[in-house]
Amino acid sequence: MSFSSMRWILLTFLVLFLCTVCEADVVLLKTGKKLEGKILEETAKEVKIEVVFGKSKAVMKISRKDIEKIEMGELKSEEFNSRLKLLDPADLKGHKELQDWCQSHKLFELEKLVVARLSRVEIEARKKQHPNKWCRPCDSVGMAPCVDCEGAGVILTPCSKCAGTGEGKNCAICVGVEDGLLDCRRCGGAGSYERFDPVKGKKVKTRCRDCSGKGKIVCPVCKGKKRESCKDCKGKKEYSQQCEDCSGKKRLSCAKCSGTGITGENGDLKPVEDKKKQEPKKKPVVESDPFGQIVIHSSCLITSIKAPAATASPSLT
Repeated sequence: MSFSSMRWILLTFLVLFLCTVCEADVVLLKTGKKLEGKILEETAKEVKIEVVFGKSKAVMKISRKDIEKIEMGELKSEEFNSRLKLLDPADLKGHKELQDWCQSHKLFELEKLVVARLSRVEIEARKKQHPNKWCRPCDSVGMAPCVDCEGAGVILTPCSKCAGTGEGKNCAICVGVEDGLLDCRRCGGAGSYERFDPVKGKKVKTRCRDCSGKGKIVCPVCKGKKRESCKDCKGKKEYSQQCEDCSGKKRLSCAKCSGTGITGENGDLKPVEDKKKQEPKKKPVVESDPFGQIVIHSSCLITSIKAPAATASPSLT
């Protein structure tokens, strides 16, 4: 196989797998094939173009006699950046249109950047739409830090046994020892020990590695504090318990805007009208007159019913 045929096979392979992200300058070959990328250099004999193959870039040199036409264009990534710069931070519709544009050109990585900004754009759009009504305490997000745990998600309670010190009883290992330092067990506090050297055929003094030649080591139980750690809190001084109010989520729906991000005029909630106090219901009073009429007096009605007075039920009173 000649070098020329191998070159065209390679060109065909690159064209089939060219990434659409780098669609920009287009080089049309006389064979009908098309190369898309970024032209780096042009001379009278050849054109140097950078193409993208997967996540890698390759620089190719194309002879002028093999080129039919060259179309200069803009990289899709550069076009994306220019479109993004022109967008208003509060333009929600424009950002969604840019997201659709990324999908149509299969720019999935750039689409993720737009999606990551949408939540903040929605907030800015809400502020712009309601300049005097957006909630200041929660910055129009609709969520505010939990008051009980102060946005930590957990409530810290000092240990009752050690009173928040993290210390327990006196260390039984280094009690009465100055600075909590113990004699090294390996060298017995000498800082060195003898070992047999097979090369020299005799015992030689060797510097102790455990104590670095000092002869003393820090108490492994209390770490030189002379007191053991509290067994209840394991030396942490306090207990951490999940906040029951926010269930560990750290934030709750803002009470001022009821989670909507929008309040009343000038950032204040509209006053909620109190329900009118209901007057206690009074039992109806039944009266009768000698003309055979029954009159019922009540707080909600006054009704006159024609009936013989003798038929009036005494239970109505």
